[in-house]
Amino acid sequence: MKNESIQPPRFSSALDPIPDYLTHYFERTAGPFLNICDLDDEEVQKIREFELSNDIKWSRFKMWPEFMKSRKAADDLLMRLYEEKFQKSPAHRPVFAVLGDFHEIPCLYANPGSVRIEIADLREDEVTFMYPDHAHLIQFFDHDAPAFGVPLPENYSEERMPCWGKLFTYQDLHEIHVEYGIKKAIERCLNTPGSFVFSYVEAHIWTRDLKFTPIDHEPTGKCKKA
Repeated sequence: MKNESIQPPRFSSALDPIPDYLTHYFERTAGPFLNICDLDDEEVQKIREFELSNDIKWSRFKMWPEFMKSRKAADDLLMRLYEEKFQKSPAHRPVFAVLGDFHEIPCLYANPGSVRIEIADLREDEVTFMYPDHAHLIQFFDHDAPAFGVPLPENYSEERMPCWGKLFTYQDLHEIHVEYGIKKAIERCLNTPGSFVFSYVEAHIWTRDLKFTPIDHEPTGKCKKA
């Protein structure tokens, strides 16, 4: 880990140019680089009680009471896509981040922290991307777990929405993000009420051997409910 910290970017990143870094956001009371699906029931219950007792703007356990059942299903589907893409099973469940940064993500936490990770420090199979985030895989693959996050549009077709259900490498993004309309979709949805999950590219980190730089955040109070 590098000792120096950096200031958060002033604006949310888009895809012109494609950012060369990731931001991993986390709850400071728990620490970074965790996947909630790796925890036992008692540990998850503590997190649930903590989140429900704090005035978090977007509490996953309030919005989706069966969140853990859905999250595990979505993670499992994501891991299946990883295995299909790289022809090997992932060594771990992924740690989640965003490509570049997105200023609304800290609103998921009571006491948010974040770190920056340079994509150049990761191998191709150590970081993947998806748009929108992997929650949509439940409906995309018609899984029997409760849906959560962004719903699959009723008018979905691969021709109109080619990025859905696909896992990308960093190189893939460079090659297809214009053709697939990801950049335009993000710019259209950025800072639009109700379009939170369409405003960033989700990143998945598949290694625990990471170099990172802490980001200093000034408290703004913008994430608390009115």
